[in-house]
Amino acid sequence: MPGMERFDVQPLYRALVENAQDILGVLTSDGVIVTVSPAARRVLNLHPDRIRGKHWIDQIHPDDRTMARRWMASCAANDDNHQRVQLRAGRPPTWRVLELSGVAVSEDAYTSRIVFSARDATDEVAATQLLAEREARFRSAFHDAPCLLYTSPSPRDLSTS
Repeated sequence: MPGMERFDVQPLYRALVENAQDILGVLTSDGVIVTVSPAARRVLNLHPDRIRGKHWIDQIHPDDRTMARRWMASCAANDDNHQRVQLRAGRPPTWRVLELSGVAVSEDAYTSRIVFSARDATDEVAATQLLAEREARFRSAFHDAPCLLYTSPSPRDLSTS
């Protein structure tokens, strides 16, 4: 098939990783960051070179670290089965909500890594919370109001003779 000749795909994968909107990375089985995409700088304001070699838990909000450890253990225990979690990461006071998806990839019988992607869900979570608050306020204003509210399927139902 034309255009399907053998060629080095590594530059293509590099371009995908370097230009992805989501953070892409690899962790050791101990949780040390092996590599992380440039999106970490845009999303979390963390330079990839400065966090490479550090433990990923250090980038997670203290209240979410137990959940993060469970997610990592779940990834390690379930080869080829993507594990998802939502948690806060970055630095105070600008924590971002990330939606992580990860899978363990075995290099050999003794070594495995966790490959992950992390989508910034901060705005989505904030919008969902705001909507819930406004719906609750709307319900309390109308359900607790000392008046009768009638909704008509048609404007003609309200005509007077």
